Amino acid sequence: MELKQRENLRLILHREIPDDPVLRRQWNELVFAMQSPQVFYTYEWALAVSRAYKDSVTPLLWLGYEGERLVGVAALAESVERPRCSFFLTASTGDYCDFICAPANAETFCEATLSDLRRRGYKGAILTNAPADSPAIRALLAMAGRFGYHPYSRTAYNCAQIALGDDEQRQELRSSITRRQLVRRQIASMSKIAAVSVEHDRECDQVTSFLPEFFRMHVARFLGMGRVSNLVRPERRAFLREVTSLLSENGWMVNSRLMLGNTPVAFNFGFSFGGSWFWYQPTFQCRAMKYSPGLCLLSRIVADACDRPDLQLVDLGLGAEKYKDRFSNRSTETLYVTLHTSKVFHLKHVVRHRSTKLASSSAAFDAFLRRQRDRIFKARERGLRHTGRAILNTLCRGFFSEEEVLFYQWSAPSSVESAAFKLKPLEIEDLADAAMEHCDDSETQAYLLRAAERLQAGQAQGYVLLAGDHDPVHFCWVTDFNGFYMAELDHVLSAPDRNLSLIFDCWTPRSARGNNHYPRAISMLAAQVNTNGSRPWIFGAKSNDASIGGIVRAGFELQFSIVRKRVLFRTRLMRSSVQTSSPGWDQAIVAA
Repeated sequence: MELKQRENLRLILHREIPDDPVLRRQWNELVFAMQSPQVFYTYEWALAVSRAYKDSVTPLLWLGYEGERLVGVAALAESVERPRCSFFLTASTGDYCDFICAPANAETFCEATLSDLRRRGYKGAILTNAPADSPAIRALLAMAGRFGYHPYSRTAYNCAQIALGDDEQRQELRSSITRRQLVRRQIASMSKIAAVSVEHDRECDQVTSFLPEFFRMHVARFLGMGRVSNLVRPERRAFLREVTSLLSENGWMVNSRLMLGNTPVAFNFGFSFGGSWFWYQPTFQCRAMKYSPGLCLLSRIVADACDRPDLQLVDLGLGAEKYKDRFSNRSTETLYVTLHTSKVFHLKHVVRHRSTKLASSSAAFDAFLRRQRDRIFKARERGLRHTGRAILNTLCRGFFSEEEVLFYQWSAPSSVESAAFKLKPLEIEDLADAAMEHCDDSETQAYLLRAAERLQAGQAQGYVLLAGDHDPVHFCWVTDFNGFYMAELDHVLSAPDRNLSLIFDCWTPRSARGNNHYPRAISMLAAQVNTNGSRPWIFGAKSNDASIGGIVRAGFELQFSIVRKRVLFRTRLMRSSVQTSSPGWDQAIVAA
């Protein structure tokens, strides 16, 4: 704890969030004295962040006192990756972030905090999602230059909101919500399956009991959209557990569920605070997508809010999703604010933002900029020599290359032990489990996104090998041999026998490797395919010794290979001598 005196304002810096009931009470009283109180400004929110992210973030908590009265809170932080650059402690979790003080004290408190920040050698500050109408942010931007900072602000989000209005306006809003044809039609369709209901959980035990299902549903939903949910990270899940425990003590927690019978099909992890009901982190079940369950849940939340006189607003939060426009009747702007002592860094940020804005108007230009950025990042990570060698190898492979792919047919079950394992058809929830389990494995994350896209398309059948009842340790796919496009050969396969199946795109996460999961899974899948009356095949690059070894251990026998040769701009496919006696393979497998 460090202390600095400034006129009649006493400024104290903490490098942790003190577990202090007096501070908790004063801090929250100050939040309610603000122009727009938000749950994200509370002591509980800051404490939950500091606990969940303690390994990566160090709080910088400035408390301003006049005598014994708390008049200002600046909950900032710094990270190991960016030392001497501060940011809002709640930036990664809060939809709104601000300096916490009454409007009358904004200028004095911000001046003291900014002065102390500069005195301690902080070269910059990145303040995200600050309300554009915040007195503190306006004061900060106006005085930043006096302390050697170059300020820059731009719009971050225009956040959709639903103002409930007076009794007559609430009645009109409620009626318009319940009369919406899309919502009524979707609820009627779901009602044919089971009873539709909405439940709002406020007690800690109630909310916590549904969190694992909420996590899984959210991660699965994002995979289905080709994105990675922030809930794959254990810190984020730990934060939601912490904030549930802390907020529910004051009755601010509201976790809403749309139920189809006894099954949740949509969630909103939300809050009721300061006259607002917050639509914070919603999700819905992928299989129920055709019923628009998220939209149905939001409609019910708005209708229920209209019946509560203590609420004036339903806040739809960050994000410009189109569905929010169907409900909102007003919006509020947030800013992305940067302060840099370096003129060079300041100009770099301005240029980067304006380039991004230009790129957003052209998809092709945006894609070009992203490719160049990725190349620069990779070059920095690998080093100049490694990057140069990689570029040279890529050029050589583009003009001169030879690849051989070996094809195998299953002949006998593997001797690899499989009693403690289960092979089951792949579901999007299995991919979600794997995404959370292997969040630090970037290659596995990329595979899971690819698998989710294929699963949604329904063009092949995926399988997952489970260790025990729920731990996914290997993934594999099967489809028809005939008509399969091999990217490795840039060739579509064909064969005289139409009753063939091909196992492909097998994957073991990095931490599960070395346990024979690959041969175990493909042998179990081959046996299942064979039982269904089809002959299982698999292929592997000759240069991949680990893959070939696993294929052989799984009980597959080599039948033939295809060689792809590239010389300058000419590509040629050649078949090896065929090991099988099946007639017609010589003519069918390769269209030379």
